[in-house]
Amino acid sequence: MKITSDVLGLKELEKALKKVEGQTKGKVLRSALRKAAKPVHEDMTRDANTKFGKETGQMAESTKIKTAINKKGDHSIFDAAAYVGIYHNKKAQAAAGSLIPSPIIAYWLETGVQPHILNPDGLNNLMHPGIVGVPFVRPALINNEFRVVSIVKVELAKGIERALKRQST
Repeated sequence: MKITSDVLGLKELEKALKKVEGQTKGKVLRSALRKAAKPVHEDMTRDANTKFGKETGQMAESTKIKTAINKKGDHSIFDAAAYVGIYHNKKAQAAAGSLIPSPIIAYWLETGVQPHILNPDGLNNLMHPGIVGVPFVRPALINNEFRVVSIVKVELAKGIERALKRQST
């Protein structure tokens, strides 16, 4: 799921970002995106703990924030992204004693599972009753959409201002 919207002030921030030199431009972008993604991460982690903490044992520890910007070096607001999601965490998986990676479990919990036969080729054709999906990823994103956009604007403006001050001294 992607958040897209028209935000006033980004063109001005983009012009100011062009004044920032070199690697600092990417650092400013990543920092702003990471801070803006925190509310989504916090909600997702809290909901994973509240709704599934004991059943999965690994969901909250597998929730991560990742950022990406273009590799060309001419970083722009429009080619940078922050991702918040459930990522494979081998340590958490081992600690939970699970054979199934966190992203797969998260998908099942989010969307639900139809009743099905476990081990259809085995002797014990046990029936899994299925589960109703309990979304925790999508609501965390949807409920924080406007907060994320406003934090990006504020943090980006602060970061650009700091970077320009450092450059001028």
